[in-house]
Amino acid sequence: MSDFDPDSVGRVSKACKSLCMWAKAMDTYARVAKTVEPKKASLKAASDQLAESQATLKQKQDQLKEVEERVGELKRKLDTAQAKAKELEEQEKDTQVKLARAAKLVGGLGSEKVRWEELVVTLNDSMTNLVGNMVVCSGAIAYQGPFTRLPRRLNAAWVTKVKALNIKCADNPTVAKVLSDPVAVRHWGICGLPLDSLSVENAIFVTRSRRWSLMMDPQGQANRWIKNLQKENRLRVTKMSEAGMLRVLESSIRVGIPVLLENVLEKLDPALDPVLLKQTYKSQGRIMLRLGDTDVHYSEDFQFFVTTKLANPHYAPEVCIKVTLVNFTVTFEGLETSCSPTWPRSSGPTCSRRRSRSCCRSPRGARPSRSSRTRSCTCSPRAQATSSTTRT
Repeated sequence: MSDFDPDSVGRVSKACKSLCMWAKAMDTYARVAKTVEPKKASLKAASDQLAESQATLKQKQDQLKEVEERVGELKRKLDTAQAKAKELEEQEKDTQVKLARAAKLVGGLGSEKVRWEELVVTLNDSMTNLVGNMVVCSGAIAYQGPFTRLPRRLNAAWVTKVKALNIKCADNPTVAKVLSDPVAVRHWGICGLPLDSLSVENAIFVTRSRRWSLMMDPQGQANRWIKNLQKENRLRVTKMSEAGMLRVLESSIRVGIPVLLENVLEKLDPALDPVLLKQTYKSQGRIMLRLGDTDVHYSEDFQFFVTTKLANPHYAPEVCIKVTLVNFTVTFEGLETSCSPTWPRSSGPTCSRRRSRSCCRSPRGARPSRSSRTRSCTCSPRAQATSSTTRT
């Protein structure tokens, strides 16, 4: 076979050379085909096995993904449940604290049951006797202001008359009991008012009367109290002897600033009559007051106070129907009350500061607003002369 070579055959016959080359190629192909064929079968088998494995892998991956999603959802539910459990634990702790505090509060207030029952009875009686008490207190505000303590104890006859008219009334109503507000009274005390019953009644006369008050104040007690009480409202102080008194009054009426007219005598300037009688009228939707020859816008925040240093003045009836006379003459009980704050100062600065803080903390934050203290301005002079309406 060594001679069966295309070159050797080509030297003999060129046609046989081609046949030799084809034969050699077929022989090579046959040997290669015998070697490759089993490998092709192995490749096909491996490919089929790979496809089957990949299909199984995809199925397992899908199952794994589904399991992971379920695990993630379960984790989210677990986190939510744990957060809710923690919140419930905190609520439980908070509730236990509140229950403990409520138990302490109920235990502490258990002793107040008797006082509350008495207070309920008192409030029910007050509601039943409200109309009669208001009638008696209105009369006291209208007529008892100029008198001192003993002449003011005239309510018994009024109570008898009210009950004779089948109007329910308390047996011994007083202005201080019926119309006083403890927070307001405490604030008045901070402003320098003695807290005896007569001084408290005087303050109620000043703040509850529909007419402006003329205070008989020989010791200057009412003057100091009004200045401290209206200090935050920028009180303006003037006198009858000042040339610019009417200008001060006019500007104060326009912007709603309180005015204190002090040291008046037994006769008042007739120019004050429109202010004292509240002779207001409406013009173009505004409340106006004619002061002298000028029409002034009347602010409902305006307040007017008049004081005199005369201890026993004699005012004509035409003056008495214009104002509410209030006697602020100092009594022995009021003098005792005024002197009582000097004890903490004598005990030392620390005690005095502690007392001041305790007195100023609650009433100043709880006292009524300025608008709630505004008086009504629509009362006629005749109605003012006969009665005073109180605010409940």
